[in-house]
Amino acid sequence: MAYLFLSVGLIFINILVIKLMQGILEKEELLRESALAGQKKESQLAHYRDMQAVADKYGGDFAVPCDAEKFQAVVML
Repeated sequence: MAYLFLSVGLIFINILVIKLMQGILEKEELLRESALAGQKKESQLAHYRDMQAVADKYGGDFAVPCDAEKFQAVVML
């Protein structure tokens, strides 16, 4: 009887550990996706700053018009 109780207890503990690890891995994936999105955004901003610098250097104009669905980067030299 004690072995049965011990076995059921260990199975229950294993299920709890698996659920806990699954939650941790899901949160880690969300954090990783968020970090990658942030890096992509910073990279795009740096690219736009470079385009603005080139437009300023050559006396041109730089604009980023946007609407709810898309945006365009326009450089006029």
